[in-house]
Parts: sequence; structure tokens; C-alpha cells
Amino acid sequence: RPGTRKVEEPMSDKLITCLWFDGQAREAAEFYARTFPDSHVGRAMAAPGDYPDGAAGDELTVEFTVLG
Repeated sequence: RPGTRKVEEPMSDKLITCLWFDGQAREAAEFYARTFPDSHVGRAMAAPGDYPDGAAGDELTVEFTVLG
């Protein structure tokens, strides 16, 4: 429309991504946390019950932060 300005939001300086580690997510997250400063391993989600190829309690996801 005439007289209307589009307001652009500033880009975030953070990158959010998903990495897939088949069965070794905790080990990978701990490696990254040891390797890069200001990094840490966060919460994990465990399988509530058995599933094909896995058992209750298996870690399904592990959150981690790299470089803050």
C-alpha cells in the first residue's frame, strides 16, 4: 500500500541447528563442550518406553550450547 513501510527485524547473531548423532548424542555434545569455550551440555530427553531398536531410558535428544 502507498505510504506503508515494511519494518525489518534485525538478524539474530545466534545460529540454531539440529545435529543427528545416531546413538551417540551425549558423547558428541560432551566433545563439543570440551572443545569450544563457553559451551555446555544441557537437558536430555529419554525414551519413555521401549521402541523398535531401542529401550526405555535411551537418550533420544541432548541439548547443548556451543560458544555461548
